[in-house]
Amino acid sequence: GALLILPFAPLLARGLPVLIANPREAVVGFHVIYNTLRCCACLSLIDPVARICTRVLPDRPQPNGELRPLHLDAAALPTPTLALAHAAREVLRIGDIVRTMLDNVADLIHDNNLEKARETVRMDDDVDQLYAAVKSYLTLISREQLDEADSRRWTDIISLTINLEHAGDIIERIVSDIEEKKIAHRLSFSEEGLGELDDLQARLVSNLQLGLSVFLNNDLRCAERLLAEKERFRDLERAYSYKHLDRLAGQTLRSIETSALHLDLISDMKRLNSLFCSTAYPVLEAAGALRDTRLRKRVLDTMHVKE
Repeated sequence: GALLILPFAPLLARGLPVLIANPREAVVGFHVIYNTLRCCACLSLIDPVARICTRVLPDRPQPNGELRPLHLDAAALPTPTLALAHAAREVLRIGDIVRTMLDNVADLIHDNNLEKARETVRMDDDVDQLYAAVKSYLTLISREQLDEADSRRWTDIISLTINLEHAGDIIERIVSDIEEKKIAHRLSFSEEGLGELDDLQARLVSNLQLGLSVFLNNDLRCAERLLAEKERFRDLERAYSYKHLDRLAGQTLRSIETSALHLDLISDMKRLNSLFCSTAYPVLEAAGALRDTRLRKRVLDTMHVKE
């Protein structure tokens, strides 16, 4: 662009002051006009240039379509505290994938979307890939160099990584069951059943986020709240199971058609919730707040205050 405009520089130097008296404004005006004309001239070249760039710099496909870790820096391994921070960031990334899988489950409970079901099942491969990467990375950190705090952090990270991998497997099984028992037969849950499943799913997402926050910040009050939510979820799981059985006794057709799937979903959601809430225990134990009763009395008091 500059080479094309260069031969006309003397003409522009004489013409611009006639149009714009102020020299500073003339310079600004020249650049505005020049860049506008250049952009307009290049619009027709976007597609050809894009094709050339694609050929010269093609995307490098990842082997087998696997998701690659982003934060596991090998250069940080000699500094255990820094390496643990990198590992924690990657674990949070696994948590984001699990969150997306949960959101997809919410959609699949309502809609018979086969494509979304299969994509969600595939996402478990991403979880497995990152799980293996984090586990391998943690084994490279010298345990002998870890002080007591870093050693506890190492344990917390590997524990959460394992739990999230288990959660991914459970969600994969949930989606496979939905595909086999609901989507394939074009069935749907009763309105009451949908409401119950929606409530449990929303609580799962909330507890997953709270659990990741506890893992990241080691906040005692959040850990106590998380344990209270675990107890609340268990009570709801039991109550919703009884309600479903009542609907079966009332011969509700949709409840009869989806009964096995409905009860399996509730049971699997309870297991997921236990995995998500497990981050509370190390924080409570470190604070000396965990007793044999698992804070049951304190948890119940908290629940009563909320209600």
